[in-house]
Amino acid sequence: MSPEIVTINTPMGVDHQRGDIPYETLYADLDGDGVDERVEVETAPRLEGVAFREWRVFREGATTPVGIAAGIDISIRQTQSGAPVLVSDGALWRIAENEKMYPYSDLVMSRSDFVVMGTKEDQHLLHTYGATGIFRENVRTIAIQIGSGRGQHRVIAGGGFAFMDEQTETFLFIISDPQHNPLIIGRSASHPWLFRTPGGFTMISESIYGHQISLIPEGIL
Repeated sequence: MSPEIVTINTPMGVDHQRGDIPYETLYADLDGDGVDERVEVETAPRLEGVAFREWRVFREGATTPVGIAAGIDISIRQTQSGAPVLVSDGALWRIAENEKMYPYSDLVMSRSDFVVMGTKEDQHLLHTYGATGIFRENVRTIAIQIGSGRGQHRVIAGGGFAFMDEQTETFLFIISDPQHNPLIIGRSASHPWLFRTPGGFTMISESIYGHQISLIPEGIL
């Protein structure tokens, strides 16, 4: 049996559905301002048959979270510089400049300075899998090194209002191997985040509704 990708969308439900789900409270300064944020991590899965547990991050004294996501293995750890960071299934999260929780220091976004206009092959892939008629000028590609081979995988994302899904404000993206074979196809507001984990990868995409978290087993990418 081939490995399967496990995916969850967050938030996992509206507030009143949280009910009596127990949670533990952690504290950490996740933006470096000297004041700890409150991290509420559910101690039991919310949905039957789904191992993900939702977590929420609050400013001191606040009732509205600055971040909601989910994971199976969730903890607060120290970076090499000594700063605390929230780690959820290998993905690093922190409070960004816009006061919201975002992943950071992954394989893709860390190379965002190297984004280039996609090749004709990249354009063809997006056209084939849903971005019909997309112009090459609207194709943005980041090359990343995943394995030990010479070739690089390509993270290809569409752009341009005409090719955006208006309901979710997302664009088609494709992760392809060095031979341009599509391996992962999804939608996100921009390129997805991708973290290497001991068992494979954690991929995170974003829409106006929240984040989608996917655990990708070894052997797919």
